[in-house]
Amino acid sequence: MSEKRNLVAQSLNFLKMQVHLLEAATREARINEIGEIVPLLGRAELKHAVDESIQRFGMQTRIMLELDHRHEGRLLLAPDQQPQVMFILQDALSNIRKHAEAQRVSVTIVNGRDFSLLVEDDGQGLRSARSRRVCP
Repeated sequence: MSEKRNLVAQSLNFLKMQVHLLEAATREARINEIGEIVPLLGRAELKHAVDESIQRFGMQTRIMLELDHRHEGRLLLAPDQQPQVMFILQDALSNIRKHAEAQRVSVTIVNGRDFSLLVEDDGQGLRSARSRRVCP
């Protein structure tokens, strides 16, 4: 019986180590995403960073992409706002890649009197708890 307890304890310790490694890898992956966004903005203005990010997404996923970037005014986003736009865009594209099973993605950016970013896809969407079927 003592051997079984030792085996269980060893297994739990091993799993605990694996969880810590997984958490560290997740943090590292998030840092890598951030590390990809900041240099994009450092080299060019927001429009070019968006173009490059969308092009990379298309090559990685083979999802059809449509980008509509309208510059209808002189609104310039502050330097601290541009990375926020890129984080939002990257997060939306990441969710599409992971969950939507989409075939097409449309990104619309309107930079006029106000700034707007719209990301749409033809994927499956989120299922609400009410619409899920629970089988016994």
